[in-house]
Amino acid sequence: MRRVFSLLLLLSLLLAACGPGNTDEDGPIPGLDATPTPGPSTGEATAVPAGGVTISFAAWENEIPVYERMAAKFTEENPGITVTIVPMDDLMNSTDPNAAYDPVSQVRRIVSGADTAPSFVVSPEVFDAGLLLDMKPLMDGDSAFNPDDFYPGALARSTYPNGMFVMPRYIYMQILSYNKDLFASADLPAPSPDWTWSDLFAAAEQIASADSKAYGFFDYSSGFSGLLAEIEARDLKLLQTPPADVDLTAPEMVATLERVKELIDNRAIFNAAYKEGQEDPQQTVRDGRVAIFPGELFTNGPIADGDGGAVSFGGEELPFEVGSIPYPVTKGPFGFNSANVDGFIISSGTQHANEAWKWIEWLSRQPLDATQGGGYAPGRTPARISLAESMGYWDQLDPATKAAYQAALAQPVTPQTSTPDYAVFGPLSTAMYDVISNGTKPEAALKTAQEQLKEQLAQMTELTPTPKPDTAPVVVATPAPQVAPEGAALVKFDATGSNTSQLRRLARQFNEANPGFFVQVRATDTTTQPVTLDVIAKNNDCFSYWSSPQSEADFKSLLDLRPLFDGDASFKRDDFPPAVLGQFQSNGGIYGLPYSFNVRNLGYNKTMFDTAGVAAPVFSWQPADFLAAAKALTSGSGDTKQYGYVAYGGGPFSDMFFFVNQFGGQVTTGSGDSVRPNFADPKVVEAIQWYIDLAKVHGVMPAFTIPNSPDAQNEDKSYDLVQNGRVGMWLDYGYGSFEGPGPDGNPRTWEPALASLPIGGAGLQSGDLWARGFYISASSQQQQGCWEWLKFISNDVTGLNGELPARISVADSEEFKQVSNPSQLKLYEVYREALQKPSSVGLGINGLYSATPFGVDFYWVNKAINDTIEKDADLGEGLKNAQDLTIKHIDCVIKTKKPATCARELDPDYNGYNTQDPDPNQPINGAKG
Repeated sequence: MRRVFSLLLLLSLLLAACGPGNTDEDGPIPGLDATPTPGPSTGEATAVPAGGVTISFAAWENEIPVYERMAAKFTEENPGITVTIVPMDDLMNSTDPNAAYDPVSQVRRIVSGADTAPSFVVSPEVFDAGLLLDMKPLMDGDSAFNPDDFYPGALARSTYPNGMFVMPRYIYMQILSYNKDLFASADLPAPSPDWTWSDLFAAAEQIASADSKAYGFFDYSSGFSGLLAEIEARDLKLLQTPPADVDLTAPEMVATLERVKELIDNRAIFNAAYKEGQEDPQQTVRDGRVAIFPGELFTNGPIADGDGGAVSFGGEELPFEVGSIPYPVTKGPFGFNSANVDGFIISSGTQHANEAWKWIEWLSRQPLDATQGGGYAPGRTPARISLAESMGYWDQLDPATKAAYQAALAQPVTPQTSTPDYAVFGPLSTAMYDVISNGTKPEAALKTAQEQLKEQLAQMTELTPTPKPDTAPVVVATPAPQVAPEGAALVKFDATGSNTSQLRRLARQFNEANPGFFVQVRATDTTTQPVTLDVIAKNNDCFSYWSSPQSEADFKSLLDLRPLFDGDASFKRDDFPPAVLGQFQSNGGIYGLPYSFNVRNLGYNKTMFDTAGVAAPVFSWQPADFLAAAKALTSGSGDTKQYGYVAYGGGPFSDMFFFVNQFGGQVTTGSGDSVRPNFADPKVVEAIQWYIDLAKVHGVMPAFTIPNSPDAQNEDKSYDLVQNGRVGMWLDYGYGSFEGPGPDGNPRTWEPALASLPIGGAGLQSGDLWARGFYISASSQQQQGCWEWLKFISNDVTGLNGELPARISVADSEEFKQVSNPSQLKLYEVYREALQKPSSVGLGINGLYSATPFGVDFYWVNKAINDTIEKDADLGEGLKNAQDLTIKHIDCVIKTKKPATCARELDPDYNGYNTQDPDPNQPINGAKG
């Protein structure tokens, strides 16, 4: 698995280097007028009419607020030009089920829906498809444009044989770091910026030879990049050759693989993927045992201190002197030294070429907004010199790292004219794995790889026939209205937690059927501040959200919908199960309209129940009933023992706190950032002791402890136990992995079944039943419009995403049956009676995560539980101490934002998962830590 991951990492690096692009056949473009005004674009100046010109720009949902602000600023500086922001998500997702998803069709969809867009959508094939406007005439005709403001190669990277198609804003580069101490010990000079891969591997071999514990070179591919570099050095033109004509068995390929095996065997290449138990690459670098490694191996790459002196990586200073150097120059298509351009494109179908040029040229001079990960980021260099200087970009780097990035920027790169076909990579990677890990001879491994490649190409041809290209001229559609028409009330709806594109399509239907209202589906600005229910309520009339209200602040910000329910004879409360509706109720009010929910269930082995003569589980079971059934189902001993219950999958922690709820334990006090643990509650202590005794006293579940440190060696056998029919009950979601045949492909010897959770003790609570809903802000002036809209979308089944519908009428509808699977339908049926019992709203154990931006550390409560299991320690005293230390840790983290430091200061013996404080330069929930 690690080998595949390394290959995917390498592919992502190579794809990024092929040009500004990524990945549909024209289908209806959602969100746009279906009858645009045609007319080819010539790139010539366009006269600004009296009413001004409107152009469109495609942006992702989460970036729409950013670009709306930028568009307003641009219009202020350029009166007469209005920029409308078109949701990129709508353009990318075709409503046509037969739409093609090749790169050219994908870009055609986007440039048919917007005059301008980010360039990420562009791949080399697009430049010959007539979809993009050549900006060179516009650039040459703009007397205010200064090409000398761009770093060397920035504009060249956007220029292709038939035109300049991208206005560059940022250039992404990679560099290498190297351990100066290892170079000195091997009596090697510092590497030169113009070094080759041969130079790199020669140095790596000499360093590994000089130090028996050192490795020469590590990168994310674990040697595959070395193989590609050798292929290029031998001029084998692997990626320039059509895959059908590639001969992996050629003698030069055999020699290449032999050479890479030699480099790995003699530690010139640190291969971290092919051997189990291999050292962790980051730790091996920290220990000073890797000579050359990627600058991005640690969080943020190499950053200088405030005086431009010592170099650290994401705040971590390494215990040796670090140098920086570009990747070796690569002339072929592998692109290790290539720089990926991020910028903007103009549709060839635009009717306002000059205005579109003016807009994206202006954008190229603007620094990234904080919501786009703005500010300094190693390897993301502004294309414009003036922008880099105004941002103080180079000030963050030590002189050597700055020189390495600038040398990488200056390396010659020829833009790709087509995307290389990487089909050969999979078989070649498999061959390399077989040679290095399994000892297969290179000739045999490459012969097998050649056969795999042949089979793969045959399957690809059969499954993905080449789409017929659309060569029609591009016409940019008129954007859908962004404002309410005269006489219609504007309803601002935020789509957090829902499919925004789908809701926008529903809004168009609603608006057409209800001309008195205009629902505007808005994007959510998710990074400038934490996204909380009460914050969204302040800025919208109504909205969706990914959970039910949890805190006092949540309920205060929401409109009580009970009067709307009571005044609407067409919409009844009894269409919602009390357990689901209960998650939206407080003090007699109803503060949300449930849309969907998910719920844990009790999976059980019906065969074991029948054999033991135990009645099937029912929702009214209390903990004592559960224990009695578990005892009756438990039999045998040793390797063949059958258990009445097992904590399945995620371990005992979540199951334990389900039973804490059923005992009536209150795990937390307060709400929001004032929430604190209440572990010493006698009911909590009683429930946890009861759960421990399931294994320790009654033996109805396997012995357990809770993993609580990075070096914990707990092995989870629950999956195998259940699969092998040795467990009576487990808490799960749906049938989990137990539907259909067994893991060996043969029919099961036991019958899996579903039941509701045993909630006779205290009913369903927030941690057991997760609900998603729609809300109206308490401050909205459009309450009736919101109510009509929320009723309308509560009937939709296309946004359920595998969840169960909150409305009973929807759950019973043919539409739901068509989009659901048998497991969903079964789950709803087994819960029908249980859902009639009201549920409770409470934070539960997971509510503690809202106490700080860094979550909560359960180290001390887990330690108290484990000490009770392993040392017979007093659980009550342990949980009291855990409560005290956890509260102190929360308070310390809120004050210092250093969870690891706080843990060590509070408990010198701390051995939990908080091993390193977060990088203070990285945003936490939208705000710097």
